[in-house]
Amino acid sequence: MSAAGLLFGIGAAKAGTSWLHDYLLHHPDCAMPRIKELHFFDTMQDGTQERRLKVLAKERAALEDKLAGFQASGKTARAAALAARIDEIGRYCDVIRGGDTAAYTGFLEGIRGRRALVGDVTPAYALLPAERLGEMARIGPAVRFIYLLRDPVERLWSNVRMMAHRKAGGGDPAPVAHRIFDRVISGQDPGNFARSDYRGCLRRLAAAVPGPQVLVEFFEELFSEAAIRKICDFLGISYAQPAFAKVVHQGKTSLPLDPARRVAARAFLAPQYDYVSARMGGVPDSWQRGEI
Repeated sequence: MSAAGLLFGIGAAKAGTSWLHDYLLHHPDCAMPRIKELHFFDTMQDGTQERRLKVLAKERAALEDKLAGFQASGKTARAAALAARIDEIGRYCDVIRGGDTAAYTGFLEGIRGRRALVGDVTPAYALLPAERLGEMARIGPAVRFIYLLRDPVERLWSNVRMMAHRKAGGGDPAPVAHRIFDRVISGQDPGNFARSDYRGCLRRLAAAVPGPQVLVEFFEELFSEAAIRKICDFLGISYAQPAFAKVVHQGKTSLPLDPARRVAARAFLAPQYDYVSARMGGVPDSWQRGEI
């Protein structure tokens, strides 16, 4: 990797990573992949290349169908943009097949061009072991990690609602959401809990990545000029005015969390609240009030 900046947006899931990716995608100093989540390092860690290639092939096929429609209707500008996305997916599939870090960084360098920063925003990277995070940190001299934190109960409920919407298949997502949520907060679903384990991720980052390469921010404070200026300074790019009101990947399921489950979840996740407060020197007021 060159001396130019490389950002890893490692999560947390449902904590503003899609909005941050979109902001950087339109930033004049940045060049971000159109594939929002590359999933390179977790795919290599888990040996799930074939599964990842199937996901990319499905996405590419859907885009090719749209491209045919744009071409038939004479929408040349939209067709060109879509063709570029399809080409990017094809080139990235070659990277996944090879499984080589040099090919991965070469892919990103091709996207970056002459811009100061290129990035990979993949929340699943927050689940990686310290050894893999350390490998990522050593790719080049200007590697940076951003980890966004959201109120643990609110983040979990948002993620569960998203999962329930997908699993319900057009039916009522509420029973599905409650079933998933109850399993997590009773300790029966370690896989889904892992994304709420801020303590674990922060400890792995501290063990593997030098402090100056890591920025931890709160979702609740992200949508402000001060927070974005801090992020831009950390990444070594100029400040560009964000579209704070822009909604990116808003959840499709609006479902309130009942008071009993809220209280139970707050108790289950108490170690996360306590650790983050001690690590960050406090948390946003809304965390203290337990608001959803």
